[in-house]
Amino acid sequence: MKDKVEYIRDWFQKARSDLKIARDEMATPDPATDAVCFHFQQAVEKMLKTWLIWRDIQFRPVHNIEVLLKQCEEDTQSFAQLREAEGLTPYAVDVRYGDDFYLPSREETEEAARVARDVETFILARFAAAGINPVRERVPGAPPQGGTPAPESSG
Repeated sequence: MKDKVEYIRDWFQKARSDLKIARDEMATPDPATDAVCFHFQQAVEKMLKTWLIWRDIQFRPVHNIEVLLKQCEEDTQSFAQLREAEGLTPYAVDVRYGDDFYLPSREETEEAARVARDVETFILARFAAAGINPVRERVPGAPPQGGTPAPESSG
């Protein structure tokens, strides 16, 4: 069984993967803003859940940033400064389906990027204050713990 630090590193790695996907797509000439905003929302959601796991706080399987922030804030009051992240919640579901077709503007997408960066900076600082580094250093081509190796490149 993994220890707690390894477990939070797993969660934080998933958040960082969402950040990478969103940031890489943002760098393209014509980014898919709905997908970018979705991945920024997912990253923030996972970072907040990482904190809750670290603090042994149970959470429901929700995508609502407001609900997660409230739980974080009840434990650590300084999370109140992240309230603007609640604006990312609609990107979890609303932009993913055609019923309420909506594409965020470039400006909205840039704002989502800023908010996600602010949350990342805040969470990393909280973990640093606790003496924990939640960031797992990835080794290119290395398998995840217990996984299978990545295929060899032929080029």
